[in-house]
Amino acid sequence: AAVAGWVQRARGRATVENRAVTLPDIMAEIAPPETRSAAMLRRACIHESGHAVAVERLSVGRVRTISVVETATQGGRVVQAPLDDDIPSRIEIENAVVAMLSGRAAEIAVLGTASAGAGGSAGSDLAHATRIVAEIHGALGLGERLSWRGEGDRLLDTIRVDPLLARAVEDDLQRLAKRAETFAAENRDTIERVADRLARDRV
Repeated sequence: AAVAGWVQRARGRATVENRAVTLPDIMAEIAPPETRSAAMLRRACIHESGHAVAVERLSVGRVRTISVVETATQGGRVVQAPLDDDIPSRIEIENAVVAMLSGRAAEIAVLGTASAGAGGSAGSDLAHATRIVAEIHGALGLGERLSWRGEGDRLLDTIRVDPLLARAVEDDLQRLAKRAETFAAENRDTIERVADRLARDRV
């Protein structure tokens, strides 16, 4: 769908200009000109590289693509493929959460501080991590209680009125964030090498 959209928009531009579509037209759709400052782009590269290195080294999946091409909703993204189709254990789920938090952790390790880029929206790293940890405790039977409390956004609503669940989720998020920060510090050189290439190629 994305490829078809790129081609359609490139054709539309060429049609308006009364000429044939060219490769630069398509490339302009795939990777439009960068408008962020050098500092913002560097942070995005570090952030996405942190995710990618964690996905690979924690055996969460296999990285298919990394991109820092900015869209209306994202400053970058990592696309990964699962390693297998087995039902995950708590350890494997927690490793996936660590990978989600490793973009933020990489910013801390390399740049000294975290930005707000890991949070903000319902599709953010922090939102996804919160949902998954909440499901560990309220849906998957992998926490201290076996009772099913809901799933996804329903569990987020439950957190607001259940202080025990809220505390369990926050404690785990803090613990896994520390794991992510340790991982990023130990793998800083690799993260920076990947970020340098990403800054050059963007994808």
